Amino acid sequence: MYDSNQFKLGDALRSFLRANGLEEKFVLAELKAHWKDWAGEKVNDNTNDLYLNKGVLTIYLGSGVLKAALSMRREDLRKHLNKKLGEKAIIRVELR
Repeated sequence: MYDSNQFKLGDALRSFLRANGLEEKFVLAELKAHWKDWAGEKVNDNTNDLYLNKGVLTIYLGSGVLKAALSMRREDLRKHLNKKLGEKAIIRVELR
């Protein structure tokens, strides 16, 4: 028997986070936890910090050469990270 009041735990958690303005903080924590695996070791080694605000992921890099290389592939990076997150949490990627 199906109860219309039942829903997935993940959906309930997302709803709670969204209602309390914590969804982006959760996404950022997940990004930081998996950054080395998702972005690669070279990018991870040169990343100083990550910041997410209103769907804009700002990546602070310590290498100008890497910044130039990533700037040409920022849309691919955005799509890759959204796929890994399982949602469209990142609207734009900025490199600094």
